[in-house]
Amino acid sequence: MENRSALTPAESTYPLPTDAQVVEVTPEMASDWLSTRNWANNRRMSTHTVAKYLGDMKGGLWKLTRQGIIFDTEGQLIDGQHRLRAVANLQREELEEAYGVAWIPFWVYPDEPTDTFDAYDQNFRRTVAHLINDPHPVAVAAGARFLTSLKDMDPWSFPRFSRLTSAEILQTKAEWPELTRMAGDVIATRNRSRILPSAHMAAVAQASRTPLGTPEKLKEWFDVLTTGATSNADDPRLRLRERFLRDRTLSLTVNRPLAYSMIVKAWNAHAKGEDLLVLRWMQTEQIPQVEGFTWIKEGE
Repeated sequence: MENRSALTPAESTYPLPTDAQVVEVTPEMASDWLSTRNWANNRRMSTHTVAKYLGDMKGGLWKLTRQGIIFDTEGQLIDGQHRLRAVANLQREELEEAYGVAWIPFWVYPDEPTDTFDAYDQNFRRTVAHLINDPHPVAVAAGARFLTSLKDMDPWSFPRFSRLTSAEILQTKAEWPELTRMAGDVIATRNRSRILPSAHMAAVAQASRTPLGTPEKLKEWFDVLTTGATSNADDPRLRLRERFLRDRTLSLTVNRPLAYSMIVKAWNAHAKGEDLLVLRWMQTEQIPQVEGFTWIKEGE
């Protein structure tokens, strides 16, 4: 593989360590390394990836891992350009507000052979579910993603999911232990009634934090959704179960707004002990809120 450098590494203001170690990388250091050491054969910079990393860093979500910044035997950067670009785009004030210091720690690995470049980032891509050590990691990850997206939801516009980072989702998972506790019940319900797990997890997790969401009320909720055993034809749980069984497309992620809205409507009626003659949600309606639950915004 051809070894070319746009700029001579010796021009760098910030020398590299002589061996692998944790380095306190400042915005100035990151910018210097990118401008003087970035290998000309590096992959094209992805603005989307940089934006994701930058969001995590500004939010105080970035954590030190063994996935570090790698330089070859000529001092050229062969892995880590997106992380460095994100640091370079930070203001010192933003770092101090998020971490109390004006730098972010990274493992830095010098003197790696240049021909190892093609091996980086080629392994099996880990999803958030792979990072969750729970009996039901996929369901928990899906519920955490759904809850993360709901935090800043406009009642007239359902949230978008594509721009969420793994760090944001994992933080939500840590903040909502209810997801782990309820995953088994949600999966059992999905297996018997096809209710979309991610939307269901998000709804019942919120419900569990309200006065109406008692353990007894939640058990009653899951029991009927799983078995359909109730003599009341207008029971909101039965209405919800029958709707999902009748319309299999509701279990598809493209129908998240409809699925979530009907789950919340059915839960609210069940929690208040009300019958439900008709279960429907129109796109001209606001997204329903879980009865008794209020999102607490940062700074409030």
